[in-house]
Amino acid sequence: MASFTITTGEKCDDYETPQLAFEMLLPYIDTSNIIYDPFYCNGLAKEYLNNIGYKNVIHEDEDFYAKWCNYNFDIIITNPPYSNKVRVFKELYKIDKAFAVLVPVSTISKLFLKKIFGKNLDKIQLIIPDKRIHFIKNGVQSTRNWYDTIWIAYKLNLEKDITFC
Repeated sequence: MASFTITTGEKCDDYETPQLAFEMLLPYIDTSNIIYDPFYCNGLAKEYLNNIGYKNVIHEDEDFYAKWCNYNFDIIITNPPYSNKVRVFKELYKIDKAFAVLVPVSTISKLFLKKIFGKNLDKIQLIIPDKRIHFIKNGVQSTRNWYDTIWIAYKLNLEKDITFC
């Protein structure tokens, strides 16, 4: 769910992650893991994750902040609403489980990450896509995205802190 500002000044976070973006994670996240993607949008993430071999996927249309504690999962893989990134990262830190979160590359330079993760900042790793990800809006695959994205990973214990895929 990427975010952009509409001319009316409202935020629109209803962008679906294409399967290609999830495929980038296959070399780094075991398919036997129980995946939790808490941001539903149109619900396609579960289908895409299943298509590439992740068969244990929790992906429900409900409030992440109120419901995550109801699930037993190994890792969160998601593309969160960008208009709410700070709140999402605060919650992820509270949960304290492995995650891979797809966000604009500019997120890595934001002070809020340092403030939230503090002494655990060294557990943050980056998976950098080799191409720009084009999101899906209302069932239509976009062909132009004006910003680059990055997977910010936590507790994945990757071989390198910065990985290009």
